[in-house]
Amino acid sequence: MDKQPMVSIVRNDTAPDAERILAMAREVLDLIGGISSYVTPGDTVVIKANVFAPFPPPVTVDRRLAAALVVLCKEAGAQRVIIAEGVSYGTKAGRGRTTRECLKLLGVQTAVEAAGGEVLALEDDERVSVDVADAFCLHRIDYPKTMLECDVLINIPCMTTHGMTLATLGVKNYQGILTDEQKYEGHRDDISQHVVDIHRVRLSDLTIMDALLAMEGNGAGEAGLPVPLNTIIAGPDMVAVDAVS
Repeated sequence: MDKQPMVSIVRNDTAPDAERILAMAREVLDLIGGISSYVTPGDTVVIKANVFAPFPPPVTVDRRLAAALVVLCKEAGAQRVIIAEGVSYGTKAGRGRTTRECLKLLGVQTAVEAAGGEVLALEDDERVSVDVADAFCLHRIDYPKTMLECDVLINIPCMTTHGMTLATLGVKNYQGILTDEQKYEGHRDDISQHVVDIHRVRLSDLTIMDALLAMEGNGAGEAGLPVPLNTIIAGPDMVAVDAVS
């Protein structure tokens, strides 16, 4: 019988501050072997964040959690830790904001750089055209080269609802790595299969769910309702983390 995937959960009784979030992140990773089980000295680590629009949590990832993960990866000896994201097509076309502007507005860039990391707006990254083996609807992706070639790939989605996919968690978070054209074309009735196809290129080594401030209702945008859960969920199997979430 195959070994069951392991998922860890750490919850705080009250809304945690930055120091406590760092401790929670360390604890949730220690329960699944510790950060050194995933990151080794000299590694380049890319962390795919969830910052699709210029709105604070729960719409986007908590900057304090992003910074905490940079600290932990650096402690494990990572040479570079890069927070990477590409905002939605609607954020650019409708809200008039670029990824880099959103990262600055939300304080993600400041927090990450203070922790010793870097930020990467994926529209600025070189792309590698990749054929997607066994794809159902997304057969070719212009994949961000930095994500494709990094040593360790970490996924930090938010626990939110979504009008088209019911929930947007780890699997859906990778919608943000696509080009604007593929993002726009992907929001159809086959979107659930579309986001699965993205992961046929490369799976995350680790998924860490930001459920500090979760969302219910008409998400994943600003109309959703915040739900304080004060929780972080983690595991190497993204689907298992999504299922538990």
